[in-house]
Amino acid sequence: PSTATASTAHPSRRKPNQNPTLGILLIDHGSKRQASNDHLRSLANMYQNALNDNDDDDEIPKDGVAVRAAHMEIATPSILTSLREMLKENRSIER
Repeated sequence: PSTATASTAHPSRRKPNQNPTLGILLIDHGSKRQASNDHLRSLANMYQNALNDNDDDDEIPKDGVAVRAAHMEIATPSILTSLREMLKENRSIER
């Protein structure tokens, strides 16, 4: 499985001075209901905040994790769009 990933969590949600080396893409089918699509986006934000909280001695890279959301169809952003945006925003993510 690939570790390069994306989500629509807004880049400003990251803690300052972080250069993520790990990307995670949360994917769902996509929905006509905006609330369903917003839910995936909020999950991505929640995971990004939790994974970048380095107060404990876990194995999460201390330089950060980028978490993004994408949809297979119906809604935007698409998987390809999210991956491209995440990699563009976070050039330090290993490909």
